[in-house]
Amino acid sequence: MKTLFVVESPVKKENYINTMPPLGVLYMSSYLTSKGIENDVVDCNVEELNKDINDYDLVALSVNCGNITNTIRTARKIKKEFNKTVIVGGAQATSNPKFFLKQDFIDGVVKGEGEITLHEYITKKDVVDGLYLEKDGKIFYKKDREWNRDLDSLPFPALDKVDLKKYNVPIKKKKPASTLVTSRGCPYQCIFCFHPNGYIWRARSAENVVDEIEWQVNNFGVKEVCIQDDNISLDLDRAKKIFDLVKERDIDVLFQLYNGIRVDRLDEELMKKMKDNGLWLMNISPEVGYNEGLRKIKKNFTLDTVRKSMKMSKDFDFFTYSNYMLGFPWEGREEMEKTINFAVELDADMNQFARVLPFPNTELYDMVGLKGDIEGDSGLFFSDEKFNISKLKTEEINEYIKKAYRKCYFKPRKMWKILKNLRKEDIYALAKYSLLTESV
Repeated sequence: MKTLFVVESPVKKENYINTMPPLGVLYMSSYLTSKGIENDVVDCNVEELNKDINDYDLVALSVNCGNITNTIRTARKIKKEFNKTVIVGGAQATSNPKFFLKQDFIDGVVKGEGEITLHEYITKKDVVDGLYLEKDGKIFYKKDREWNRDLDSLPFPALDKVDLKKYNVPIKKKKPASTLVTSRGCPYQCIFCFHPNGYIWRARSAENVVDEIEWQVNNFGVKEVCIQDDNISLDLDRAKKIFDLVKERDIDVLFQLYNGIRVDRLDEELMKKMKDNGLWLMNISPEVGYNEGLRKIKKNFTLDTVRKSMKMSKDFDFFTYSNYMLGFPWEGREEMEKTINFAVELDADMNQFARVLPFPNTELYDMVGLKGDIEGDSGLFFSDEKFNISKLKTEEINEYIKKAYRKCYFKPRKMWKILKNLRKEDIYALAKYSLLTESV
């Protein structure tokens, strides 16, 4: 079955500055190619869907919290106008498969990792592990697919199917920039995360990771790599070996940890290896600024651990970045002030503040007793009072977010460091994004 992968864009596309290659889709594309199955990729974040749908037997759409509306629209159109088999997958489909199964123009939903599941469906044309399938008005599902523990067995993502120059890693020193995952899964229990890759941490070998880095640099001219792992340093020895091998092979490339790193899985030896071998941006993100909040969201570390990690990051002269969330169900003015004050104390070079949003299949969603499905893009329902779970009104939370940005950024020393380290177009985009409090 010739397959077309489609990644739709958000409805409020202009509010998004982060357009990175869709790694999940690119892994599935390369896997199908390795099995002899012809396929193409269209990422509507950077190009138009101009393919002739009649050339394909199956259309697979990747859905996340930001592109639900357009994914539904495209799936409906493909089924109505071309009558092709339509499968959806991705983080949002994994989190909430029942919502997508209610749409009569969607034939199936992939839950979890898609490489093996989609290949088995294409070859067997029947129900397989990890796939909800609609046939004759009935939904069939065998069982969850076991997580792939041998990530080295997967081919590298199909970067040849996209144009890296069209993408925008939101903070970067060099272009073209690309992305990389060295592991999947997260063993931690943060209440706001729905764990699309499961709770079992599975890592690629250091050798396999550096093979891909070298492949990206040599074949696609990549000059900077954004590491997107949730837990690159869960195994400290493996993380150190990755950067040792970068040095051993003399690979000329920059790295950044824009997605963050566990503050309790850092030591000075790893910091030094990272700094000496191209890593320039370190994301230290506590999410909240008071210990009781850390306990409630189950981060399993304290503010002192955050302070220690941030001090080490500054001692090694990394450009530092932090994320914070405002609006948990127990939070009022006092708690939000504590988070803002801690952000000021921690004094990262850049900060992002966002309203808390409860996603289905998270402990947070169940905690607040929300009912029904999230049926639109996150950019559309952040302003919906239904999804405000704080003690304060949405407008007041947005005012706290604006206050946080003012207190953290209106400092000459900080502005100078940002100007010195970031590209002008990135500074402009980040400034615009920070003002869009209803969509962060």
